[in-house]
Amino acid sequence: MKKIYLILAAIGLVAITVSFVPALSRSAQSNGSKQLVANPIPTNVKAIIDKSCAGCHADGGSFMAMSKLNFSKWDSYDPKKQADKGAAMCNMLTKGKMPPKSIRKSKPELIPTQEQINMICDWSKTLGK
Repeated sequence: MKKIYLILAAIGLVAITVSFVPALSRSAQSNGSKQLVANPIPTNVKAIIDKSCAGCHADGGSFMAMSKLNFSKWDSYDPKKQADKGAAMCNMLTKGKMPPKSIRKSKPELIPTQEQINMICDWSKTLGK
């Protein structure tokens, strides 16, 4: 019987420890540790993203699309991840892979113009610098 109590006490101790670790990490970060500053999306680029991308790549969109890039979580991405996602976005738009063919056929108004693609690519090149 004592073994059961010891096991339960050990499990409880581990559970308590695990629950405090994230809080301690956040506390250490807010007490002067260097934090990485994410890059907000500029208004002109956000307008394009809201029109052409966010329907799938933001909360409430396609699970598969959000697993690749979720603009609702953009501000929580660290600068390196933002730079990587921005470069991938430019690449996919430039190659005509985004929006996907099915969307291009059913909703051609969502296809960004070449000028808009250039704007996104120019912006993506500033990320991570």
